Amino acid sequence: MKAKRIYTENQKYKEFHENCVGIDYVQWDDDSDGYIYFEEHICGNRAEVFYKTMDEAMVEYDGADEFYQIGSLRE
Repeated sequence: MKAKRIYTENQKYKEFHENCVGIDYVQWDDDSDGYIYFEEHICGNRAEVFYKTMDEAMVEYDGADEFYQIGSLRE
């Protein structure tokens, strides 16, 4: 299945320690959807984890916020 990224939740995601993090809302070609939490290093390496709900993805994001001190999505 191919994913279509609709938008990035944190469009002005902040960088710290050469990493940026954010949450993408995605929709697959079978009309299912969800959220992908991502961490991307300045060199281009990217890690992604899929979550069905925004609340689940926010748990991951808030953990990164504590580690990277990037600021909350809710600001």
